[in-house]
Amino acid sequence: MRRPALVLILLWGLFLPAEALEIRYTGVLDYPPLKHGPSDFVVDEAGRLWFALPTLRAVALYVPDVGVNLVEIGFAASDLSYGHGIVIAYSQGSLEAVFLDAGSGRILRKITEAGYLDIVVPVAEGFVFVERDSITGEPLLAQFSASGEARWRWRIEGKGLPPYRAAAGSGRSVWLSTRDGELLLVEVGRESYRSFRIDGRAVALASRDGKAWAVRGDGVVLRVSAGGVEARIETGLTFRVGDEAFALPGDRLVILSRIDGIMVEIDAGKESRASLQYPFTDAALRGVSEIYLLDPGEKRILVASVSRPPVILDYRAESPGEGVIRVYARVYDPDGDLAEGYPLAVLSLGGQSSSSKMTYSGGVYSAELEVPGGEGVLRVYVRAKDLGGNEESVEVASFSVSGGRVISEASRETTREKQAPPPSPLDTTGLFPLAVEMALLVVLLSSLTVILLGRSRRQRRRRR
Repeated sequence: MRRPALVLILLWGLFLPAEALEIRYTGVLDYPPLKHGPSDFVVDEAGRLWFALPTLRAVALYVPDVGVNLVEIGFAASDLSYGHGIVIAYSQGSLEAVFLDAGSGRILRKITEAGYLDIVVPVAEGFVFVERDSITGEPLLAQFSASGEARWRWRIEGKGLPPYRAAAGSGRSVWLSTRDGELLLVEVGRESYRSFRIDGRAVALASRDGKAWAVRGDGVVLRVSAGGVEARIETGLTFRVGDEAFALPGDRLVILSRIDGIMVEIDAGKESRASLQYPFTDAALRGVSEIYLLDPGEKRILVASVSRPPVILDYRAESPGEGVIRVYARVYDPDGDLAEGYPLAVLSLGGQSSSSKMTYSGGVYSAELEVPGGEGVLRVYVRAKDLGGNEESVEVASFSVSGGRVISEASRETTREKQAPPPSPLDTTGLFPLAVEMALLVVLLSSLTVILLGRSRRQRRRRR
């Protein structure tokens, strides 16, 4: 290929923008009245926030709209880890750690380790402490139960950890990034590991369902399982030590860049990105879809949702008797975070409506409702809502009713199976970026044509 053509193709690849990511901000919390700025924080499933306050040799439990509870732990802990309803406070390079009940703030156990702590990662059966041997500097892995009981310990001989903390865990797997650019997979309880080459050091690691996401500084992101590299995405960005990475259900990853002020999502091998509304100093994941962002000015805590909406399939309704409607549907949430009280079966007749929470059995949700009094067309809906605020609703069937009875034999049973929810209105938000891409393509192709024609003319002149 001619050099001008190659250059233009490379330029086109650089200018091709990533898909736009929609960030939904679902809440703004007041910043807690802390005397000193926190060095780290975590959020539990109930929305309670924990802050590390090393200058006070304490941690703080903050319940929004309730208040702050300061818990003195007796040493300066700068780091926190959360899992299984437990908060662990520790500091990199320290030997001490404390286990606290996330709901009450009660100290459960204090421990002193043999190696210098590097990072604590939650796993299926408690936590794994990633430590450095005080003499050789080799990695030490120590498993503890959620209550702080020692379960297993192993030294990885001949390996070294980078100066920054690059480790993650989920299920029974612990993933470590080494100084030599390797990614190690260790199964908790076994004294062996698997090694994977990722052609560079990972500045951030995240893990879910036993897999790992390795984020390299040059913008390359890899998803790795026990079988090897499953996906490789080149974002074209620069990631740094301190950027946050969160592994989400469905092989999704979210990366937050403090310096660039952007959020990057990788889903099904595709990358999308968006600018954050405000700068942030730290971020924490609540559950599987909410990200809490600390304001540098210590004025607010912003809550952003990256959840996907629920899906309603195979829905139907029937009237087994004159005064009863039964509703059936398969409902699932891609992120596994359906809101409490959902899905709902809803009846609507004129200005009147009634609803009932659907019960789950054999993979299907169902509900039985009484036909309301009145006359007209009774419409039946199924509604689902998740913790991220997404809500879906489908009309299942309609019946002619009068005086609390179904009178239309033709509509006595209506079935709609394996249909997707009604199509949403046309989304035009992507039209402008598409127009920009097409304009760039036209310009680049025109430039390529001019260059190639010019070279062809010069070559003909030389032959003469």
